[in-house]
Amino acid sequence: MSNYDGKIYIDTSSTPNVGVSVADLQTVLGVNNENDFGRLSVNSSVKMFAKYKPLRSSKLGMLTELERRALNYGISFSTYNSAAGIATAYDNGTGWEYLKPRGLNGGGTGVHEWYRPLDFANPNNVASYGYNHGCVSFIASVDVPSTYQRRTDTGNVGYVVRGYWTPSNQLPSGNVSWADLSIDGTLDLDDMYFGIIIKKGSSYYAKTASSTIGSNAYVSEVEILDTQMNALGDGTYYVYPFIYNSQLSWGTVTSLVSGALTLPGISRSQVTISSAAASTSAVVDNLTASVPTTSLLVEFDIKAVGDGGTPITNMAYTIYGGDNPYDTTTALDGGTGTFNNITPGTTPTVYYHVTYNRRVTFPSYVTVVFTYRVGNTPVTDTKTTFVDLEPI
Repeated sequence: MSNYDGKIYIDTSSTPNVGVSVADLQTVLGVNNENDFGRLSVNSSVKMFAKYKPLRSSKLGMLTELERRALNYGISFSTYNSAAGIATAYDNGTGWEYLKPRGLNGGGTGVHEWYRPLDFANPNNVASYGYNHGCVSFIASVDVPSTYQRRTDTGNVGYVVRGYWTPSNQLPSGNVSWADLSIDGTLDLDDMYFGIIIKKGSSYYAKTASSTIGSNAYVSEVEILDTQMNALGDGTYYVYPFIYNSQLSWGTVTSLVSGALTLPGISRSQVTISSAAASTSAVVDNLTASVPTTSLLVEFDIKAVGDGGTPITNMAYTIYGGDNPYDTTTALDGGTGTFNNITPGTTPTVYYHVTYNRRVTFPSYVTVVFTYRVGNTPVTDTKTTFVDLEPI
């Protein structure tokens, strides 16, 4: 046997007794403090997603490719029949594992699970590369956005979770892919659907992508509408990625009829849903009196009113004002500010912007009360902007 870049290669032309030595494994696995072949075979350094590695079997000779596939290449995963089961698996940190051989008596099972040197070889062509220490998970990543701001545009997709897969032709040689694994030898995992479960209290909401993993070589997307996210309400919720044997539309779910799996190497995530921050946009108001100077000292009070005239209280805010649209050069904090560049003797048109730091539910309206002076005479001017606040 020879070692090339972390791969095991068996040269049958020069080795009459084909095999893998302790030195071979030490070199490939990078383990120098273990001289027992059996313990080296099940060393924690052996890559789970490598096809050609030691497997649990009572067979004495080399395992064929079909036999290895029937064993899911030594990869074990549980199937769950409920959303709560998926959530509990993630919550407890349980998931997929590599079932290594346990030697004589198979860990008390009474069935011997041999340490076969040729488990590291490629049964399709012994003289080709077998075990590859560079093998990786076929799941590149799962992208779960951590925030969602509620909005009134309810006809569109507002929240998207993506699962990114490494195509089989881009995986290292001898690497397990989605298509290599199955449930009970009948349902290949690449024929399943990527999905998410969102837990709210004791309820579970789920949806899958519209097509199977195998039909999307690089990515699967779960799209949730604004209406569906808004209905969950403000709060922070756990998000659990999973794969399922059929397509699911958005809705509450309890039972998942045999065939729901967690994802290896992926943890649960969280999403925080909140009402969006809001701002008026270049609201225009004419003051009611002629101003004799080029600047105007303004004191103001601001109130927000929701649907039905319900006041929105305890707001933090900032007003920007000026005599041209989108002038944000002067922030009128603390209840006072100055509008400049006013033509004396005119009734100025004032553009102002209001940004609310507090979360509000749309639609809402804003009322601004200006107090300013014309000469020594204070003038109170109440302005109500009858426009929906826009999410930002």
